[in-house]
Amino acid sequence: KLTLTYYSPVSGTVIEKKVQEGMYVNEGTAIYEVAELSTLWNIAEVNERELSTIKTGSKVKLMLKAYPGEEFTGRVTFIYPVVNQQTRTVKIRSEFSSQNSKLKPQMYGETVFSYDAGNGLLVPADAVIFSGNQNVVWIKTSDGMFEASNVQLGQKFGDKYQVLSGLNEGDEVAASGGFLIDSESQL
Repeated sequence: KLTLTYYSPVSGTVIEKKVQEGMYVNEGTAIYEVAELSTLWNIAEVNERELSTIKTGSKVKLMLKAYPGEEFTGRVTFIYPVVNQQTRTVKIRSEFSSQNSKLKPQMYGETVFSYDAGNGLLVPADAVIFSGNQNVVWIKTSDGMFEASNVQLGQKFGDKYQVLSGLNEGDEVAASGGFLIDSESQL
């Protein structure tokens, strides 16, 4: 019985054996698939509307079902240049350390992207009235009435909008029902 030793041109872990004992292989046939697993890629799909908040090099958190309550931290390394026409999403690639082989290829999880929008004010999305080219928020005045204020909005974070101008810290706004106040003011 003849035994031949083949050396891999790269170091890593065998993740797939493509041959069985007794098989005939031609020159150039892949017999093993080897991967270097100390750093893993995470591919997330992000709605195109959120793309402006994601930058190469920004911090990313990964939560996996395999490790509930545990977070893994990585960095965005590549933003794919094409939008998926069906889902209107863009793929984002991030790199993570395998944490001593804790992270494994093909695991599923939730990816959370960090975005520093600076310091500022947030108002509930329901507080903003979109009327033509203006965004209006109703502010409570000292006499208990409401006064319209045009605001400039920044990013949307969940169910809140960032306010860039038109509102001061401490102002009380009509968090809901602003459209009723707005409609009454038109009479």
